[in-house]
Amino acid sequence: MSEQTNQGLALLVNGFSKWPDAAGCRRATSAIAGEVAGWPGRLTDIPQGLANLVNGFSKWPEQAANLQATLAIAAEVTRRATRDARLTDFFPQELANLVNGFSKWPEEAGCREATVAIAGEVPSQLSYFDPQALANLVNGFSKWPEEAGCREATVAIAGEVPSRLSAFKPQALANLVNGFSKWPEEAGCREATVAIAGEVPSRLSAFKPQELANLVNGFSKWPEEAPRRRLPAEPRKLCVGADGLIVRVTVSFI
Repeated sequence: MSEQTNQGLALLVNGFSKWPDAAGCRRATSAIAGEVAGWPGRLTDIPQGLANLVNGFSKWPEQAANLQATLAIAAEVTRRATRDARLTDFFPQELANLVNGFSKWPEEAGCREATVAIAGEVPSQLSYFDPQALANLVNGFSKWPEEAGCREATVAIAGEVPSRLSAFKPQALANLVNGFSKWPEEAGCREATVAIAGEVPSRLSAFKPQELANLVNGFSKWPEEAPRRRLPAEPRKLCVGADGLIVRVTVSFI
């Protein structure tokens, strides 16, 4: 393994993560994680590789080695955030991947601190994130709803959503609603969710059952909202499957 460059190991982990059900990929990734955890002085050399590593490790969050390596990277991200350069070494997509990865360990203080540090960068860079990255950020920030930084970054993203609705895939829309619902008292989250609700009826067939369930669960946090524009005049019956249990949900937008 010592013959591989640091960046090469990051690319390997990113590749292995495409087959999360493969035992061989899991074992190889954990072996690399054991190597990365002992890199405190070398993590500074591969800013772009850190996101690939965290993204890969997060596919097997139950592996102790993956957690330890991720915590080492989280510490590096937090350290970078305190420097004058802050997190400018990372591209927006990489910041989103880091947050998405850290969110797999919401109980870990190191992952939380690194995510809050990234959250501070997001509002000033909103236009540089693509729709999927915005959805990943919201999904990640929602794991720490008590953190002011995560809330503020999510509200900033919420303000960006209505003007870009058509660019979001169904899964991204479901993740956004699920994330926004963690802050039901925020007007920005409510308004973005109402805008998404207006997009859903015309794209219903594109949503998977679990995504529909996430949408309904998220919408339920604002029962007083009755978005009328662009919505059907008749109630819709959705058959949502979850863990083998078929749940019939009647959603009325009247």
